[in-house]
Amino acid sequence: MSWRSAEFDRPSGLPRVDDARSSDPVVRVTSLYATAWRVTGRTEAGQVADYLKLGVFAEHYERNARSVPQVALREEIDVSDLAFARWPEPSTLRGARLWLFVVPPYRLIVPALTFDIEVDLKNGGQIDPRALQRRSGLVELLQDVYERDLTVEGLDLGDYLRDRAGLIGADLGEDQGITTYQHQLVLGPGLPDRLGAAERASVVGALMYRTHAELSHDYTSVKYPMESNREKGVTVAVGPYMSIVLGWPQDGGNSAFISIVMVLAALAELSRISDEATATVAEIKDAQSPNVDPQKRQAVLERTADDLGDYQLLLTFNVDTLADISMLMPSQRVTNYHDVLVECMGLESKTKVVTKMLDRLDYAVRAEMAALTSFGSRMEEAQRKRWSIVQAGLSTVAVPVSIVFGYFGMNAAEVDERVSFLDLEKYGPLYLTISGSLAIGVIVFWAMKIYDEARLRKIYPGASRSWLRRVIGRRRQDAGRRPPRPRA
Repeated sequence: MSWRSAEFDRPSGLPRVDDARSSDPVVRVTSLYATAWRVTGRTEAGQVADYLKLGVFAEHYERNARSVPQVALREEIDVSDLAFARWPEPSTLRGARLWLFVVPPYRLIVPALTFDIEVDLKNGGQIDPRALQRRSGLVELLQDVYERDLTVEGLDLGDYLRDRAGLIGADLGEDQGITTYQHQLVLGPGLPDRLGAAERASVVGALMYRTHAELSHDYTSVKYPMESNREKGVTVAVGPYMSIVLGWPQDGGNSAFISIVMVLAALAELSRISDEATATVAEIKDAQSPNVDPQKRQAVLERTADDLGDYQLLLTFNVDTLADISMLMPSQRVTNYHDVLVECMGLESKTKVVTKMLDRLDYAVRAEMAALTSFGSRMEEAQRKRWSIVQAGLSTVAVPVSIVFGYFGMNAAEVDERVSFLDLEKYGPLYLTISGSLAIGVIVFWAMKIYDEARLRKIYPGASRSWLRRVIGRRRQDAGRRPPRPRA
């Protein structure tokens, strides 16, 4: 089967997962995984409103198609091709489906596996809590899917997802691509109204923590969105790794599905930015070795500064925009669930950590570039100083020689061509005059130096002579050394 037929054709013989209603005797278990895979080529993808029943929310998802996930692949999985490690009741599985979402703008891939499980319903279409927890083996199924202890068509789940992602032209890279971030979604009919808060929390806790043991409800990270739980018969609970939505309308459950895709994509992008920033730090440390050419070190810092700008852009459009859907969806229930999901999965706190990391890295890069600039300035100053010394030396030699040869080249009575220019008795006064002029220049230089040194000593009475000499220009190699505290 080609990916195009899997994307657009509806297979027959298997139930459509998104057709399940809250009154159907079906619990829908969906496990979503964040990956590092991206679609790099031209790949067709449909809008989520074409694949999921979103009710009144459909127009908002269509209008914001550039900001919400798109469906690149959807195919049914034959239940006979599935094998689980713990789940004792695979006979209750009515259907399974694979989704591959592409999240814009940088086209991250988020795969999702959906299972339909048949359960017993009470009168009025409410779910039996005992059937939900034990008889259906839902806890074991959730554990298998969470730990990826299942095979599809004889392949490990990671290999199966990688194989399907390759069908849509994903850039798989060298690693498997599945990150540590994942989230499970349990959708189903509502719990009986007679259940008290403690019994309801017990059912939620058993599924949320995938255990049959008794739990203390005073110590849990599970949150109940207020707007989502305001209707009678609705139970919406959100944790770091699972969301439980019971008795919610179908459009709300599918909106929760899309919200999880968005948050997982944001976490995957955040993890990639953090990893690349950490690798950049290691590259900068290697470039700081004394054996590395300063020019190469400068190139590393310039490239890092450019990457930091890209990271900030990615944080804005790949993380921040996915963390807030209030501008996309005018629904208190949906936005309240999304906000609680972001809080439980730690997206905001992780974003703050990565942002602080990038800010400090930017500060360090600027400091290193300033140090390199200062180093280059000192090298240029040393080069100018060398040229100044050469020019001064040449001037010192050239000026007296020019005076001497200019004097002897004159057609004057004082110049006797029969007498050698080395005759000090004849030309001694001339040489004394030239030597006196040079001596006056040296005396003026040292007088100005002594004057500057005395003036600085009044300001810094505790300064050493060597530091004073560096300040007044005799030695500048250590000009970056901190001066003594000035006198008040």
